[in-house]
This record gives sequence, C-alpha cells and structure tokens, in this order.
Amino acid sequence: CLAGGPITAEANDVIESAIREVGPLPELLDARGIARITRGENAKATADFREACLAPTPRRLLHLAFALCEAGDHDGARAAFARASEHPLFEDALIEPDRRWFESVQEKLGMEQSH
Repeated sequence: CLAGGPITAEANDVIESAIREVGPLPELLDARGIARITRGENAKATADFREACLAPTPRRLLHLAFALCEAGDHDGARAAFARASEHPLFEDALIEPDRRWFESVQEKLGMEQSH
C-alpha cells in the first residue's frame, strides 16, 4: 500500500489551493487523486481520477485503474487499464511510482507481467 504523511498533507493543501485558484484542471484532479489515495481516501480518489479521465492520458487511466482495483472493481480497472495500454510505448514511459501501480494492477487482475 501507499504511505501517507506530512508531505501528502502539504501537497494536498497546495493542490486544493490551485484548484480553488484555476479550477478543476485534469492535471490537478489527478494530483489530488494521488494524494487522496495515499491517505486511504479511495472513493474520493476514484472520483477525482474519473473526472480527470474526461481528458484521458495513459497515466491518468493507469491511476484510475489502480484506484478501481483497490476498490475491488476489477472490470472497471481492466477497462481503464486496457485503454491506457492502447497507447504506444505506454509501459516504457512509466516513472517509478506509476510502475509500481502498473505492476500492482497487473498482479491484482491476474495479467501477465511484461518486464
């Protein structure tokens, strides 16, 4: 699981301030979703990821797949993960935190791991 802590609370304050200032941009909703899921607020994180995915990117779709997996919605997670995986070089472009989420989703969904 992901650890929360003081950095997460500080990050959340910055993100909330930015959302109040410029509105719920997909990048900010995705960031808030990450902060929320690290604090165990899965339902709120999933809502943020769903809204962020109105402007989908492979990374946002992966985040949604992870949150759905954590919530036990494997069908939804599989669909989001499939959409993310449609993009060329998706897996190769993952940064370390996303790679852990990617592997977690694959494991929970019983998918074969590629690397």
